[in-house]
Amino acid sequence: MSELSIQDCVYSVEKDFKQTNDYGLNFAKEAGFALQLLSGNDYLLKAAKSNPEALEYALINLASIGISLNPALKESYLVPRGGKICLDISYMGLIKLATDTGSIVWVQAEIVKKNDKFTYNGVGQAPIHSADFFSDRGEVVGVYTVAKLSTGEFLSTVMSKAECDSIRDKSSQASKSGPWQTFPEEMMKKTVIKRASKLWPKSERLDTAVDVLNQHEGIDLNNSKTPHMDAPVNNEAPNEATFSNIRALLKATKKTEESLLLYLATQSGVKKIERLEDINAQQTEYAYRALGGKK
Repeated sequence: MSELSIQDCVYSVEKDFKQTNDYGLNFAKEAGFALQLLSGNDYLLKAAKSNPEALEYALINLASIGISLNPALKESYLVPRGGKICLDISYMGLIKLATDTGSIVWVQAEIVKKNDKFTYNGVGQAPIHSADFFSDRGEVVGVYTVAKLSTGEFLSTVMSKAECDSIRDKSSQASKSGPWQTFPEEMMKKTVIKRASKLWPKSERLDTAVDVLNQHEGIDLNNSKTPHMDAPVNNEAPNEATFSNIRALLKATKKTEESLLLYLATQSGVKKIERLEDINAQQTEYAYRALGGKK
């Protein structure tokens, strides 16, 4: 396939691009960004030539999500995976989508290192993180994200490095030359944001972006067997006093039982938990601590 035919391939999606473009992207500019990316990477260009349909699909996904390939913004990229072109979205792109749609007011994602001071204050509060950025902070031990809702509330999610590594190992990107090797901290931030986004107010646009990422990365966080908390050690039902303590903490922190159950389901790797009484002993202890209760 010639360079001209690559151009033809990119511009052939203009009609479909405009039909799915509900977010005001400029096709001519995005086509130019795409050709710039392709011309600057021989391996990427080879993948586009071998599977032009995948390139077309990636550009249509770009329009359906409403995120730019502008290299200055660093929101999204065209990347080769499995011998074809895929649309990749950075953690900054996911944050932009979340804030643009009003799902959240702002999001912060940060890496935690061994010599940092980090205190997790529960799902409904921002953690405390302090570090000396001008000294050796030590090795990476985890990552977290905190989002502020339009109501003024916070939602925090934390993941250990081991959890991120487990998800990395399930991904089709887990290669010696992939982004997990080249930009490991950026990929950890993207991983925790993808998990955290399931707790944020519903946004079809953001959900579509995460689905596109999971599809191309070969992972499914909804069915992940690597939950945020350890696997339950038993299924013994906790006593009512424990439930009472949790409900008291929910009231004190002005959180709803429904939001807590959604969080527990997400972190446990299940679709839904109907009621508080359905959780097991370890999940109950986890919920209690997540709300700020003492162990």
